[in-house]
Amino acid sequence: MTNTSIGGQPDTDPGPVPQTEPEQDWIFTFGHGQRLYSFGHARPHTGEPVGVGVPLMDRYVVIRGTWTGARDTMMRTFGPIWSMQYASREAAGVPEYELTELILTTDPGVAW
Repeated sequence: MTNTSIGGQPDTDPGPVPQTEPEQDWIFTFGHGQRLYSFGHARPHTGEPVGVGVPLMDRYVVIRGTWTGARDTMMRTFGPIWSMQYASREAAGVPEYELTELILTTDPGVAW
């Protein structure tokens, strides 16, 4: 049996509309012992000793996008070298722990 609308036409309602993720600023933090190495990589390059990179434990990154998109950007940028994703600076503990923001850039001439 076909459902009909008030006007007698077949009901073309596709059902629930999928919800899109809202875009916002997402805060990503790093764990104790995680470091950023030369050329903006999260792992040491050949000949670069482990432990020499910039410590990331008191740092955070802001990425604008959907929850999934921001997470994908973080994985492309840092791989698995990060800790948590938060919806706000307050939830991430930025003011409480006096975390320092790392600014992401696509400019290859800018060192982190």
